[in-house]
Amino acid sequence: MLALMRQAAVGLRRVPGFTALCVLTLGVAIGADTAVFSIVDAVLLRPLPYPRADRLVALWHTLPRLGLEQVGQSDASYLLYRAHRHALADLAIYRHGLVNLTGGDVAERVPSARATSTLFSVLGVPPAMGRVFAPAEERPGGPPVVLLSDGLWRRKLGGDRAVLGRTVRIDGVTTQVIGVMPAGFAFPDIDTELWLPLPIDPAKTAAGNLHYDGVGRLAAGVTPRAAAAELDGMARRLDRWLPDNDAKIMVASGFAARVRPLRDDLVGEVGKALWVLFGAVGCILVIACANVANLLIVRGDGRRRELAIYTALGAPRRRLIGGVLAESLLLGLAAGAAGVLIAWGGLHLLAALRPAALARLAPAAIDPRALAFAAGLAISTGLLFGVVPAWRSSRPEGLAAELKGGGRAMTMGRGRQRLRQVLVGLQLALALVLLTGSGLMLHSFRRLAGVDPGFRPAGALTLDLALPPAGWPDDAAVARFFDAALARLAALPGVVAVGATSALPMQTAAANGHVLEDYPRPETAPPPVFDYQYVTPDYFRAMGIPLVAGRGLTRADALERHGAVVVSAALARHWWPQGPLGKRLRSRQFEGALGKRLRPGQTSQLRDPWYTVVGVAGDVFQRGVNEPPDELVYYPLLGKAHGDWEARQMTVVVRAGVPPESLGGPIRHELALLAPELPVANVRTLAEVVHRARSRFEFSASMVLLATLVALVLGAVGLYGFVSYLVGQRAPEIGVRMALGATEGAIRWLVVREALAVAAAGLGVGLAAAAALAGLTRTLLFRVEPLDPVAFSLAPLLLVTLTLLASYLPADRASRVEPRTALQRLE
Repeated sequence: MLALMRQAAVGLRRVPGFTALCVLTLGVAIGADTAVFSIVDAVLLRPLPYPRADRLVALWHTLPRLGLEQVGQSDASYLLYRAHRHALADLAIYRHGLVNLTGGDVAERVPSARATSTLFSVLGVPPAMGRVFAPAEERPGGPPVVLLSDGLWRRKLGGDRAVLGRTVRIDGVTTQVIGVMPAGFAFPDIDTELWLPLPIDPAKTAAGNLHYDGVGRLAAGVTPRAAAAELDGMARRLDRWLPDNDAKIMVASGFAARVRPLRDDLVGEVGKALWVLFGAVGCILVIACANVANLLIVRGDGRRRELAIYTALGAPRRRLIGGVLAESLLLGLAAGAAGVLIAWGGLHLLAALRPAALARLAPAAIDPRALAFAAGLAISTGLLFGVVPAWRSSRPEGLAAELKGGGRAMTMGRGRQRLRQVLVGLQLALALVLLTGSGLMLHSFRRLAGVDPGFRPAGALTLDLALPPAGWPDDAAVARFFDAALARLAALPGVVAVGATSALPMQTAAANGHVLEDYPRPETAPPPVFDYQYVTPDYFRAMGIPLVAGRGLTRADALERHGAVVVSAALARHWWPQGPLGKRLRSRQFEGALGKRLRPGQTSQLRDPWYTVVGVAGDVFQRGVNEPPDELVYYPLLGKAHGDWEARQMTVVVRAGVPPESLGGPIRHELALLAPELPVANVRTLAEVVHRARSRFEFSASMVLLATLVALVLGAVGLYGFVSYLVGQRAPEIGVRMALGATEGAIRWLVVREALAVAAAGLGVGLAAAAALAGLTRTLLFRVEPLDPVAFSLAPLLLVTLTLLASYLPADRASRVEPRTALQRLE
């Protein structure tokens, strides 16, 4: 075998152009496959880093009659399920967010999770040092304690082994460190750096407080379906277990429990995008193999006389096959080495482009598993694309005909030509599948980019502030801080308007049931659910959200607690569609909402005051542009006097007449003068927020487009090589035709027609495959059908154009062949 490999290396060195082309073609494909595999492996294939991770499940609910397809757990449902569980060994609830961590040089906002102590036993991961929360620490008013991640322990505390018992300040509260989690532990995502107790008072639970995520570990021998059936049975009888009005409304709304593997819950729709991308680069690999196989067939044709002489001298056929396979295997290994380098660079490109949701799941790298994958591809493809050429070039009857100077050589040439036609047709078919998918995604992205988000992203800067109760104990203190902070920022040079909100557009807002005065209903009937957020008076101006009817909010609405709200156009259009004269006049279609009254809650027997609609704001895409505009209520900041945490975590929006990036330093300075220990987080432009919301679509479209471009280049090279080979094989025939009077145009058409015939076969197969696979892209598209006629029309047209371009140069060269030169090959 070593002798064959040495001989193959010598032979390949004699043809450096051929060798370089094969290695580059296959190396690009192996590199693309390896880079994508490293991400697929990290996110989808590797087991989660917990003992027996296949037994972990995510727990959530649905309220179909309220249009809520996925809601979380409440403290009441957690206690109920935990007390009566059989299918689950245990369960936990948690809520992730950000906390203010002060002390040291810089105050910062740190990703955190508040969780029940059962979280760590459910996951099966104890602390590396210290302990988890004690029961007394999980009660309201319990002693403040914290578990640190290994990374935060090393970064903030210098990896001090005597850290247990030390204190840090979290949200203004002196908190004792009771443990450090092991290196590599990450939950709910890789950004989380500390864990705090989630206080639960069994005497004050609320069934409708569905704000927590749930995770459980299946009992031995129990399936997720069996666990779901058990929890669903309790959920559908929630009003019997918890006889309060919220539970009755939830049951009437179709409240049901859902259980699915934890990995599926963490990955979400990102998994389908990754599999589609993996399939796309797989197509590139097949195209590359077909291309290299064609090149080897051409090389085999050029070596037939050499192989025939070896046969005549007594060389066995297996040695001839082994020699050709050794060459292809050596090419595959060289391509594998090049592919690893390409994958390393490609992985950095993917890391820069991949959406935040994917980046938070798991890190990807060219590790031993990725290297093994690349090596496997190199060896398998090296053998795959070399088998058929090796077999055909060593056939005894063909070699005998070669020694006789012709014989059946023409017949054998037609067989090899048919094989090359099949390989080129396969390349074009796969290229068409990718081109169609790319067209669907580009069409989708064009529509996505054309959507008016309902506000003006350009010229605005955003930042997050969170006021913990330790520094701002009541609503009045919070109001005074934001009043002073926004006034300071508004006075900065170049600032046009400053506002604040509890939830920016393109991010998930809080939701609640609401009572509408015009729509009375029974107490247990499901209420309409609207998103809501707190805003300051200048918020609409700072965001560039138009008011389409009425007025905006004022300082009096917030500070004097007047019962005024602004609603979105979608809410006004749905619930109060008629104008004051009872007519749907376009110019006055929203005025019917003005003066209407609503209040948050589940029933009409509430003591909360009514809020009067004083204005209607234009629609914004609160949950992302891939979902319809939300029915949204804008409350004045602290207009509701029950101390909601959402009103303490605000995003400030600064609209400027200067480049917004230039305001980051001055803004930090002004806020530091007002509250030195208050960290300023997520300073970014509003345009970046929009880009982040579109990142999943951009990632999918960019990656498939890149794969398509590579496939088209490889397909064009393969087609060009095939037509050039065809022209060389048919040179005598072309000479005869020209000697008999054929024009240059007729010769060009003869060659182009042959290329179009191969392309037509590839187009037919490719269109059928693209139509069959189109459904896989449905969740990756935006307002585009999987069988979109535009994509399915333009893709074949582009491929036909590519065929004409790839075949024209060889056709033009054929038309200029001298008949005498061509006829000499018949002698």
